[in-house]
Amino acid sequence: MTNDPSDERDDFIVVRSYIPKGMRRFFALIHQSFGVQYPSFDDGVAAVVSGFHGEEAREAARDIRAFLAATRDADLLDGIFKLGAGYWAFNDDIRGRLEGVAAELERRANQK
Repeated sequence: MTNDPSDERDDFIVVRSYIPKGMRRFFALIHQSFGVQYPSFDDGVAAVVSGFHGEEAREAARDIRAFLAATRDADLLDGIFKLGAGYWAFNDDIRGRLEGVAAELERRANQK
């Protein structure tokens, strides 16, 4: 490649990106500006869950249940941030909310 303006080659860089699936996509969608994007945390979580269907919803539900089974209450907040969340509601019942999310994901997975 030259710095000659007459060089008509397009320059580009290919960047490999990781698009998470299942539970990791759920947490990744709860990003840093989540709190200002939705009128309430509940509305935002409902919007995120509504984007899951079929096998991905089933996988996310299974992984959330496994995460809950393997994680102490005191470690849940740190765990969800390590899984990709950039925001979470202050003083939230994380375990209760995630159990509800898993149940809704299972319901969505079984919808025709």
